[in-house]
Amino acid sequence: MNFEKLSSGRNIMQNLKDCVCAVLDLRTFKIGSVCDEHLQQQSEYMLSLLLRVRIHHFVRIRNRELQELEQIRTLKQNRKAKKVMNK
Repeated sequence: MNFEKLSSGRNIMQNLKDCVCAVLDLRTFKIGSVCDEHLQQQSEYMLSLLLRVRIHHFVRIRNRELQELEQIRTLKQNRKAKKVMNK
């Protein structure tokens, strides 16, 4: 829900991490194959990976929406230009 608010400006990844860490306590998650020494490191890596994928998905969807809007705007301009030329 906060992604839209945090997705502009600088340090997007850090802002998202701070937001997620404020809601979740990563120390409570247990990864069976990781020792206690590396649990924090692995948790942060997985969170970073998840956020990177989420940012990538958001950008792809937003670019697709912007392309569709541009196509619609171009079609409308072309229709208006044809009407003006035919008169």
